[in-house]
Amino acid sequence: MIKTEQQEIGFAKGVSIGEQRYAEQTARNMPADGFSTEQTVRLTGFSAEQVQGLQG
Repeated sequence: MIKTEQQEIGFAKGVSIGEQRYAEQTARNMPADGFSTEQTVRLTGFSAEQVQGLQG
């Protein structure tokens, strides 16, 4: 099956959204595993403000 350019763009966008949601969920779960905000920032690449917003 040949994919159109629009299908490829849509697929890439879907993958990107999925990766973002996974990273956000990981950041939400990290405190329960004993990770500090600073560790979560370093490991996820989110800012401290983003991490606190996700965890709050």
